[in-house]
Amino acid sequence: MRLKIILVTAILSVITFTSKAQSPGYMGKKFIVKVELLTTPTFYKLNDINGYETYENVTSINGFGFSFTPSVGIEYVIGKGASAGIALRTSSLKMPMNYYELGSGYDEELEEYYTLGFVGETKLKTKMTSIYLKFYPHKKRGSIAPLGRFHQFELIVGGTTYQNGEVIISNQTDPNAQLVGAGDYQNYILYDDINELSFEEKIPIQMLKYAYGYETIIKDKIPIEMSMQIAFSVAESFAELTGNVVSYESYGEFLFYENLNDRFSRSLNITFNIGLGYLVF
Repeated sequence: MRLKIILVTAILSVITFTSKAQSPGYMGKKFIVKVELLTTPTFYKLNDINGYETYENVTSINGFGFSFTPSVGIEYVIGKGASAGIALRTSSLKMPMNYYELGSGYDEELEEYYTLGFVGETKLKTKMTSIYLKFYPHKKRGSIAPLGRFHQFELIVGGTTYQNGEVIISNQTDPNAQLVGAGDYQNYILYDDINELSFEEKIPIQMLKYAYGYETIIKDKIPIEMSMQIAFSVAESFAELTGNVVSYESYGEFLFYENLNDRFSRSLNITFNIGLGYLVF
């Protein structure tokens, strides 16, 4: 709650300060409805689970691909050199195969040790809300909002849910089970649904982003922008500030959260963006 108050206060202060300046907009129009598509090149590591063999022949994921994040939002010119906006975004990602161990124990009746876990790929679904400010250097470069070069600073918050991916290994006799080092000395009980691990159902996402780009308007109605964006996760800092520090019940849970945050962060680390809008009024 304290962090939310600080963020809202900071944003309102900037808006109040910039709105005192003359805000002509474009031909008197200041309100923009827009859609965007963020594209990120993605490299997957497909050859190492806990130090064991490669699994390139059993995965549905290629070593290289692209992550796409569609966005819809609104933007308002709040000053001669600034605009503010809010956007809703969603992303669907794949997380490469890995082994997440829930725990181990000893079955006295069978007189053998056992380990519980999950081996497979994971699908991620993330819904985000972003709040941003764009600054147009009109004094140095003659850019007057919403035209010309701009610097954009953005806060992204959201949550990620997950489900089984396309490839799951749930039988210890499967030759691919050796990827986790399932030896004969111990019984591996492999779940066929990652949700059976009872990890947190929704993982919070918080990121900060900076973008540098250029915006133009065609036919006096349609803003078009292109930008290059850099983002990084601030989830740990948010957790410390809000006191919502995640506690892990197993190493497998820790590894899953680490992989999830890393996969999502890399989907926005370096992004190329194309946006299309409409000047409403």
